[in-house]
Amino acid sequence: MNKRGELEEAERELRAVLKIRRRVLGDDHPDTLAARANLASVLNKRGELEEAERELRAVLKIRRRVLGDDHPDTQHTRARVNEWSLRDGNLAQETSTRLPEVPSESSNDLT
Repeated sequence: MNKRGELEEAERELRAVLKIRRRVLGDDHPDTLAARANLASVLNKRGELEEAERELRAVLKIRRRVLGDDHPDTQHTRARVNEWSLRDGNLAQETSTRLPEVPSESSNDLT
Protein backbone atom coordinates (compact mmCIF):
# COMPACT_ATOMS: atom_id res chain seq x y z
CA MET A 1 0.00 0.00 0.00
CA ASN A 2 1.32 3.46 -0.83
CA LYS A 3 1.72 6.28 1.64
CA ARG A 4 -1.54 7.93 0.58
CA GLY A 5 -3.42 4.67 1.02
CA GLU A 6 -1.89 4.16 4.45
CA LEU A 7 -2.93 7.63 5.55
CA GLU A 8 -6.47 7.10 4.27
CA GLU A 9 -6.67 3.82 6.19
CA ALA A 10 -5.25 5.49 9.30
CA GLU A 11 -7.87 8.22 9.06
CA ARG A 12 -10.69 5.67 8.73
CA GLU A 13 -9.39 3.71 11.72
CA LEU A 14 -8.97 6.80 13.87
CA ARG A 15 -12.46 8.03 13.04
CA ALA A 16 -13.85 4.62 14.06
CA VAL A 17 -11.85 4.66 17.31
CA LEU A 18 -12.94 8.22 18.00
CA LYS A 19 -16.61 7.37 17.52
CA ILE A 20 -16.34 4.54 20.06
CA ARG A 21 -14.33 6.59 22.56
CA ARG A 22 -16.81 9.44 22.41
CA ARG A 23 -19.70 7.07 23.05
CA VAL A 24 -17.99 5.07 25.81
CA LEU A 25 -15.69 7.61 27.47
CA GLY A 26 -17.15 10.99 26.51
CA ASP A 27 -15.76 13.98 24.63
CA ASP A 28 -13.57 15.25 27.47
CA HIS A 29 -11.77 11.99 28.34
CA PRO A 30 -7.98 12.11 27.78
CA ASP A 31 -8.11 8.99 25.56
CA THR A 32 -10.77 10.60 23.37
CA LEU A 33 -8.68 13.76 23.11
CA ALA A 34 -5.60 11.70 22.21
CA ALA A 35 -7.54 10.05 19.38
CA ARG A 36 -8.64 13.49 18.14
CA ALA A 37 -5.06 14.78 18.26
CA ASN A 38 -3.87 11.72 16.34
CA LEU A 39 -6.60 12.27 13.77
CA ALA A 40 -5.45 15.88 13.40
CA SER A 41 -1.90 14.66 12.73
CA VAL A 42 -3.08 12.27 10.03
CA LEU A 43 -5.22 14.98 8.43
CA ASN A 44 -2.20 17.29 8.51
CA LYS A 45 -0.05 14.67 6.76
CA ARG A 46 -2.77 14.17 4.15
CA GLY A 47 -2.71 17.89 3.39
CA GLU A 48 -6.11 18.60 4.98
CA LEU A 49 -4.53 21.52 6.80
CA GLU A 50 -7.62 23.53 7.73
CA GLU A 51 -9.50 20.54 9.10
CA ALA A 52 -6.39 19.35 10.94
CA GLU A 53 -5.83 22.70 12.60
CA ARG A 54 -9.51 23.06 13.48
CA GLU A 55 -9.48 19.62 15.12
CA LEU A 56 -6.29 20.32 17.05
CA ARG A 57 -7.58 23.71 18.25
CA ALA A 58 -10.72 21.97 19.53
CA VAL A 59 -8.53 19.48 21.43
CA LEU A 60 -6.52 22.34 22.89
CA LYS A 61 -9.65 24.14 24.07
CA ILE A 62 -10.91 21.07 25.91
CA ARG A 63 -7.49 20.20 27.34
CA ARG A 64 -7.12 23.72 28.71
CA ARG A 65 -10.52 23.49 30.38
CA VAL A 66 -10.17 19.92 31.67
CA LEU A 67 -6.44 19.60 32.37
CA GLY A 68 -5.36 23.22 32.81
CA ASP A 69 -2.73 25.27 31.00
CA ASP A 70 0.20 23.73 32.87
CA HIS A 71 -0.54 20.09 32.04
CA PRO A 72 2.05 18.52 29.68
CA ASP A 73 -0.64 17.35 27.24
CA THR A 74 -2.04 20.88 27.02
CA GLN A 75 1.42 22.37 26.53
CA HIS A 76 2.27 19.81 23.83
CA THR A 77 -0.98 20.52 21.99
CA ARG A 78 -0.44 24.27 22.24
CA ALA A 79 3.05 23.89 20.79
CA ARG A 80 1.68 21.89 17.84
CA VAL A 81 -1.07 24.43 17.19
CA ASN A 82 1.50 27.21 17.21
CA GLU A 83 3.84 25.25 14.94
CA TRP A 84 1.09 24.59 12.42
CA SER A 85 -0.15 28.17 12.62
CA LEU A 86 3.32 29.57 12.03
CA ARG A 87 3.75 27.24 9.08
CA ASP A 88 0.48 28.43 7.61
CA GLY A 89 0.99 32.08 8.56
CA ASN A 90 -2.08 32.10 10.81
CA LEU A 91 -0.40 32.80 14.13
CA ALA A 92 1.03 36.13 13.07
CA GLN A 93 -2.33 37.07 11.64
CA GLU A 94 -4.15 36.10 14.84
CA THR A 95 -1.75 37.72 17.28
CA SER A 96 -0.87 40.88 15.44
CA THR A 97 -2.58 44.13 16.19
CA ARG A 98 -3.55 46.20 13.23
CA LEU A 99 -2.21 49.71 13.30
CA PRO A 100 -4.10 52.42 11.51
CA GLU A 101 -2.76 53.14 8.07
CA VAL A 102 -0.74 56.31 7.80
CA PRO A 103 -1.12 58.05 4.46
CA SER A 104 2.08 58.54 2.56
CA GLU A 105 3.27 62.03 1.75
CA SER A 106 2.48 61.53 -1.91
CA SER A 107 -1.16 60.76 -1.13
CA ASN A 108 -1.71 63.95 0.86
CA ASP A 109 -3.33 66.73 -1.12
CA LEU A 110 -1.79 69.79 0.45
CA THR A 111 -2.20 72.14 -2.50
